[in-house]
Formats: sequence, C-alpha cells, structure tokens
Amino acid sequence: MTLPLPPLDAHAHVSPDVPAADLTSLRAAVFAVTPSLSEWQRAAGRTDELTAWGLGCHPAIASEVESFSPSAFSEALDSATFVGEVGLDARRGAAIATQKEVFHQVLEMLSERPRLVSIHSVGASGQVLDALERYPQPGAILHWWRGSTSETDRALEIGCFFSLNAAETRRPKVIARIPAERVLTETDFPHTQKHDRAATCPGVVEMVEDALGQAWALDEWGVRRRIWANLATLLERAQSTARMPLGIRKGLLVASVS
Repeated sequence: MTLPLPPLDAHAHVSPDVPAADLTSLRAAVFAVTPSLSEWQRAAGRTDELTAWGLGCHPAIASEVESFSPSAFSEALDSATFVGEVGLDARRGAAIATQKEVFHQVLEMLSERPRLVSIHSVGASGQVLDALERYPQPGAILHWWRGSTSETDRALEIGCFFSLNAAETRRPKVIARIPAERVLTETDFPHTQKHDRAATCPGVVEMVEDALGQAWALDEWGVRRRIWANLATLLERAQSTARMPLGIRKGLLVASVS
C-alpha cells in the first residue's frame, strides 16, 4: 500500500556528491547531517525536493572540533536549513572539555537563531542535557539516544524530541518511556545496517515504524501520520518550517489535513 506521506528519516549520512536523481528515487524525506563545515559547504547550494542538509561539527572527529571556527559556523548558520550533527562524545574524538566548548558555542548561536538540531550524545547523555538546560533549544532532537531512564525523563522535561532507529527497537523500554508525540524516525545510515539489513539506503525506516506501531497500537498509516505531525510541531517550535525543502513542506500540508 502506498501511503499519502513518505517515510521520514530524521538523521542520515549522505554524501553531498550523491546525484539529485538518486535522492529523489529514495521516495523518502531525509535530513542529511554533515560532520563538518567543509562538507556542509559542498551541500549548501543543493535544492533537493525531499532532502534537507544540516550544518554540522561531529564531536567524534577531533580535527573538526579542534579547528572549529565560531565565526565561520555562525556565517554558515544564516543559510542552514537545520543543524546536525553536533553534540558530545565521551568515548572518542577531541578532549571532552574542548567538545563542550564547541557544543556550547553552537547552542548559544542557536539560542538566537533557532533551528532543528540533531544531537549526538554517546557516553555523555547527562552532559548534553546539562548543556541543553543552560541553552534551551526548541528544536532539540536527541539522535540514537542511549540515556538512562532518569536521563530520558529529564530530557522529556527539557522538551527534547527523540529520533529512533533500528538499534533502539531492541530496547522496548526506551520506546515505552517516550511519549508518541516526541518521536521521529531515523536510520543513521549507514551506521545501523547491522541492526536492520533492509536499511541499505537512507529513508528505510519500516523496522522502526513497525516497532512503534506495536507500542502505540497503530497501523502503518497511523504511525506515519503521527511522525509527520511531530515534525510539524517541532518545526513550528523552532520557527523553521519555511526553511524546509518544498517536498517536506508539501508533506507537512498533507499531514495537517489527514
């Protein structure tokens, strides 16, 4: 059955060199994160109908964190559709103190110019939440969340949304803990392929949707519509709807009348 709305992949890694036709063929709305300013600059001029490109500084890439330029990032932010991937990683990358400094600078910029922001938090869930309490973000999305139950509750109190992938379908307590109205779907392509062999490209979120449908007692269309309604809410909060590509804005309209 073809649904009126395409799958939503809120966090995937896509090369800026991928042809537009290849992205169109995915038939999915994709939020393509970048690990660096230089990669985002290669994607900045693209006008893909269903793919939004994020401005990022991946915390696990030491060279990007250590060479971070606040002025260059700030200039790029003016035209960025959303921000991602940014955050903290206590297991690899630059010194955590340096990562915190960069992450705080990014969040401070976003406090004045709201965007959706896809956040990495490996081994540093509590420290990420500390930063979000200091610099509240209406568009915060915690990607591939690994926080404890108490940290999840704290994130919910702060107002965070969560983008869940196939790996998290194996942690039903996480799905059960997060209200349906705070959930988005993601692949984190290509990194979750070992958890979902069918996810050979961005946008393949059926395994996540199936798990959510079971948890929420909804059919496929009910889940898809719920996810898009959540995106609409988040975009409105972050004053970012108008920044979205045309195809995503069309999807938001379909979701609003369905």
